[in-house]
Amino acid sequence: MKSFKLLEVIAQFQLEMYYKLERKEAQGETGWDNAAWKDACRKCLQEHVDKAVTREDWVDVANFSMFMWYLTVEENTLVTGEPE
Repeated sequence: MKSFKLLEVIAQFQLEMYYKLERKEAQGETGWDNAAWKDACRKCLQEHVDKAVTREDWVDVANFSMFMWYLTVEENTLVTGEPE
């Protein structure tokens, strides 16, 4: 039988990522999906990796990583179901 610990951790981490992004969006910070922001996003990601210490710092790293992932995937290749 599989352990659900990994799923629980992923779910919690995903919620922390979402809540952080929701707060930032409420403050008017948008544009994460604009391809013109890709180079600046990469710089922000590296800066956050270099200074990350707290759990919240690592949530920021994850969010910038997600932005970079999104900005580098080919159009229409986002996963919509379970992997094969």
